[in-house]
Amino acid sequence: MIVALFKTDMPAACLIYKRHTSAMKYLKESELRQLLSLIPNHTEPFHVLQWLRQFVPTVSNTHPKLTPYIAEWCIQKTRTLQYADHWPEIGLEFASKVAKIFEEIEFMHW
Repeated sequence: MIVALFKTDMPAACLIYKRHTSAMKYLKESELRQLLSLIPNHTEPFHVLQWLRQFVPTVSNTHPKLTPYIAEWCIQKTRTLQYADHWPEIGLEFASKVAKIFEEIEFMHW
């Protein structure tokens, strides 16, 4: 359902993901990587940030080995923004907000 909403309603995909974050620990790392790759390239940067605000903290706690992969994905996403109308401002804003998302991660202690 989330993947289908990526194409039509990213805010709804974020809500559904947030509601079912407890199920993320049952997904394989490859499935979580694929989930990121299914976000359409034309998705507005604001919506990508909304997704990352939900996705990064959860996955960093359930699958901490994926954190470098997610960081690299965010770097690549920032690079794609160089073709946007408001480059470099949009890239700088996106990158700074992504950095803040990673800074705010709180790891749970088991």
